[in-house]
Amino acid sequence: MSSKSGRAGKRAEVSWKQSLSRSRPTGGTRAFTLIELLVVVAIISILAGIALPNFLEAQTRSKVARVRADQRTLATALESYFIDNNRYPPRTKVPAAAGILGLPDTLLRVEQMSVITTPISYLTSLPSDVFENRVAAPNNLIDYYDPLTVQHMRRSALGSNNVDLDYAAESGGAKVFDFGWMLLSVGPDTVLGNSGNQGNYPVRSPSISWNDEYDPTNGTVTGGNVTRFFKNGATATDAFRTKP
Repeated sequence: MSSKSGRAGKRAEVSWKQSLSRSRPTGGTRAFTLIELLVVVAIISILAGIALPNFLEAQTRSKVARVRADQRTLATALESYFIDNNRYPPRTKVPAAAGILGLPDTLLRVEQMSVITTPISYLTSLPSDVFENRVAAPNNLIDYYDPLTVQHMRRSALGSNNVDLDYAAESGGAKVFDFGWMLLSVGPDTVLGNSGNQGNYPVRSPSISWNDEYDPTNGTVTGGNVTRFFKNGATATDAFRTKP
């Protein structure tokens, strides 16, 4: 009798140990359940959805700041050139078709702006436009418009009766006119605006015009160009939308 009870006790002990072994996780660590993993993935997705737009906006703001800094440097070089030559570098504009504005050719940027770097180095290199992805290197630069071209653009936008143009100054190039030269980056939307493909600028929907100024209060990635004029503090809105 005692032998039978002893064998029964041993079988119970073995069964208990086997049960305990099955209930203990392999390696002594507890594994995640499928629900727990799904919760973690959902939390990571929510955080990424919040962080990514903020990161992209910060990246755009950084690029705008870089463009403005490069424009300040380029402006200093232009003024140094003017002191030595009593005129600003010419930037030949494309002849305008009927009813379409004529703009300087994007494919001639390096050729026509290289006088700033050679033979006298007013600037070691021409700054590229970090937003310009539609014009191939090396012409993907911050664009320069000489005073005469800017004045022609003002006449095109505001009407010849509202903007005077001294044609005698066309050959001299020393006259500054109302707003002087302009430096232009295509801005975060990467296009100049509805230019009718003049100057090899890509065609853009009429909803955004070439004379729109970039305004971050309308959204970090929005239409408009980042500009700088000889006239301190002036914007494209002042030059091309406000009648004198």
